[in-house]
Amino acid sequence: LERAVQEHVVGGPMFVYHGPPQLYWRTGNKPPTPLVFPTHLSQALERNVSHLDTLAETRRVLALRPGAVVISETIQPGPPNRETLLLVHAYIHRNCRKVAVVGVPDWRYSSNVEVWGDCAAPPASSGGDKYPARR
Repeated sequence: LERAVQEHVVGGPMFVYHGPPQLYWRTGNKPPTPLVFPTHLSQALERNVSHLDTLAETRRVLALRPGAVVISETIQPGPPNRETLLLVHAYIHRNCRKVAVVGVPDWRYSSNVEVWGDCAAPPASSGGDKYPARR
């Protein structure tokens, strides 16, 4: 995971939406949000439990144009926050490419964690589409 992030984060910050938060420290990337633990933005049960609105915070982070996004194939323990998950999926599928899938063991469950990297920088004048398609 570390190598995939380091080799494929371009332009903007790394965003760990749902994955090991240690990646920020281990790769030297500053978290783009104070909500750094995977459940803060990705879990329905954690929706709006902090001082920040989770949907607004996810939009704010994506507006920073992350250069790489880390996300587990399965958001566990469920259920996922569908609002934020849809935003993140839209961003990665329009702007990034999947560069790695790594199995990550955990004390309760294991999951495959994806690194979406080489995310395209926004065009100079993007017009109306907030997240333009990657060329």
